[in-house]
Amino acid sequence: MSSKVLNAIQAKIDKAKSLSAFQAGKKVELAEEALGDVMKWALDMESRVNSLEAQLSGDAYVE
Repeated sequence: MSSKVLNAIQAKIDKAKSLSAFQAGKKVELAEEALGDVMKWALDMESRVNSLEAQLSGDAYVE
């Protein structure tokens, strides 16, 4: 799953880079979308790590 998400984020970044300066609005839009996607992915990874840490320590994990 992660590689699909990261590949989609990279595709948005690459598309933004390929746009001309005259398309600054679209560049910003794509950058904002990519940043939002990165944040969602990072929060998902944090949740997974917390869950694994709780399992390894024997604590009940509550999100």
